[in-house]
Amino acid sequence: MSSHSVPICSRKLPSNGAGPVSRTAALGGRLCRPFDLLGKHAGQFLLTYPFQVAVGIGIFYLALVSSKWQMFPDSACYLLMAQGVCEGQGLSIFGTAQGKYPPGFTLYLAGLLKTGLAWMLVLNGLMVVMALGSLMMSYLLLCEFTTRRWALLSTVVVAMLYKLVMLSVSQLSDVPCLLLIVSGLYCFARGRRDGPWWLAAGVLLLLIAGWFRVVGIPLAIGAAVGLLFERSQASRSAIWLSVVTLVAGSLITGGWLYQRDRALQTVAVAAPATYAHSVTPLLESGPAEQIARPLWHAYQGGPFLAQFLTGQQMSPAMALVLFWLPGLAGAAWAVTRRQYLLVFATAGYLGAVLLVDPPITRYYLPIAPILVLYLVYGIRAIARRAGARPALAANLAIALLMVCVAANVPKNLRQLYRQHTDTYHEDVKVTMASAAQFLRREAADLQTPVRFLMDRGDLVVAYLSGQECLHLGKVAARRSIADHQVDDLLEREQISHVLVWLPPRKVRAMHQVIRQQVQNSPDYQIVFARDDLQIFRPRAWPQSAEHRAGSPHRK
Repeated sequence: MSSHSVPICSRKLPSNGAGPVSRTAALGGRLCRPFDLLGKHAGQFLLTYPFQVAVGIGIFYLALVSSKWQMFPDSACYLLMAQGVCEGQGLSIFGTAQGKYPPGFTLYLAGLLKTGLAWMLVLNGLMVVMALGSLMMSYLLLCEFTTRRWALLSTVVVAMLYKLVMLSVSQLSDVPCLLLIVSGLYCFARGRRDGPWWLAAGVLLLLIAGWFRVVGIPLAIGAAVGLLFERSQASRSAIWLSVVTLVAGSLITGGWLYQRDRALQTVAVAAPATYAHSVTPLLESGPAEQIARPLWHAYQGGPFLAQFLTGQQMSPAMALVLFWLPGLAGAAWAVTRRQYLLVFATAGYLGAVLLVDPPITRYYLPIAPILVLYLVYGIRAIARRAGARPALAANLAIALLMVCVAANVPKNLRQLYRQHTDTYHEDVKVTMASAAQFLRREAADLQTPVRFLMDRGDLVVAYLSGQECLHLGKVAARRSIADHQVDDLLEREQISHVLVWLPPRKVRAMHQVIRQQVQNSPDYQIVFARDDLQIFRPRAWPQSAEHRAGSPHRK
C-alpha cells in the first residue's frame, strides 16, 4: 500500500520525549477536520470527486497553451539575456552585463534556445507543465501539515488564482521558483521522518531556487532555521548537516550576486538594472527604521495581497482586516502546534521583501499555498476565540476561500480567451508592436541595424523588433544630465531613433532631459506616431552603413 493510501491523520510523528502522537492531535484535533463536521453540506464534491477536480484543473491549464508572448519588460530581459548567453556574451543585454536577475531562469531559456526548442509554443507549454507540477507539490506539502481535505481545498484556491494562471503562460521566473520552493519544503517535511536523502533533496532544490529569484535565499535560510525546531525522526546530525549546508550555500549565493551587482554599477551611462540601490540604503539605516519599514510596507502591500487572492482592488485597511490579520493569526496558531518549518520559511521570504519595498502582486506567488493555509488557520482560530462552534468556524473559512475562487474565475476565463484570439494584446502592447514593426522596416530599407533609446518599455520593443536598444537601468535613468550632453550621448552610443511616450509615465531624470531635448530640437523629426508613442530621428540620419557597422555594440 502506498503512503498516500493511508489516511493522513493516522501517520505518527514523535513528540518531545512524550512518546508518539497522532497527526490529528498534533494539529489540534477536530479543528483541523472541517468536512467531518460539515458532512454533506460543504466540500462534498471535492471529497467525492477529487480526481475529476484535478483533471478539470489540468485541462484548463493545458488549454491556456498558445504561441502568444506576454509582453512584460522582465520577460524581454530574460529572453534577450538568453540570446546573449548563446552568443557567448554572458548575462548581458546588447553587450551590457546585467546584475539584477539571478542566472537560473536565463540559463534555462538559453538551454532551450541552444537545443532549438525556444519556440513560444514550447516555452508556454513547459511553463504550464511547471505550474501543474507546482500545484501537485503544493497539495503534497499541505498534506504534511493539515488534513487531505483542507489541503485539497487550499490547492484548488491556489490553482484558480488569476496571477498564477497568467504567469503560467509568461516567460518569468515566478512559476519555476514556486515549483522549486514547494518541492524543497516538501522534501524537508518528508525528511523529518523518512531519512537524510529527502533532506538532501530539499537542500538542493532550495539552493537552486535562490538562483532563480533573489528572495529565494532568505526563504531558504528561514526554512533551515525552521527545520531545526521541527519535531523529527531523522538524526540530529543529518538535520544539522542539512541546515549548515543550506545556510552556507545561500549566503555564498547571496554574497556573489550582491558583489556582482555592485561591481556592474561602475558603468558610466548604461548602468544595468539593479537591486543594490535598494539594499544598500537598508543596510545603512538604523534599527528603528529597519523595524518600521516592513510594517509600513506591509500596509502598503495590502491591496496587492487582496488583488493576488481575489483578483480585485481593495483599500489597505480592508486588506489588513480580511487578509493580513487572519494570516498572522494563522501563523501564530501554527506556531502553537509546532509547525515551524513553513512559519520560518514564510517569515524569511516576506521579511526580506518587506524590508526593501511593498510587495507587488506577483511577489506573493512563491508562498501562495502557505498563505492560503494560514488564512484558513487564522479564520478558524479567530472564529473559535469569538465563541463560534467548530462547524461554523470551518464554514467561515470555506466561504472566504470560495469567494476568492469565484472572484478569480472571470479573469481566468478572459485570460483563456485572450490566449487564443487576436484581441490578446492591450492598446499599449499593440502600439509597441507597431513601433517594433516600424523599426524593422527602417533597418530593412537601409540594410543596416538601428539602435534606439526609449523611456519606457524599451526592451519589449527591442525583443519584438530584433534591433538594439540603449538599456538605461534605474540607476542611470535617475542621474541628471545636462542639455548639451544629450547630443554627445546619442552620438557616442550610436542612437538612431528615440522613442517617446506621451504623456509622460514615470519618466526618470535622464529620460526626461533626453525627451525634452529631442522634442524641442530642430535637429530631430517625428517619423512615427501612434496613440501615445512618437519616434524621433536626427534629420541628418541615416549615417553611412560603414559607420553604423563599426559601432562597438554591433554583434
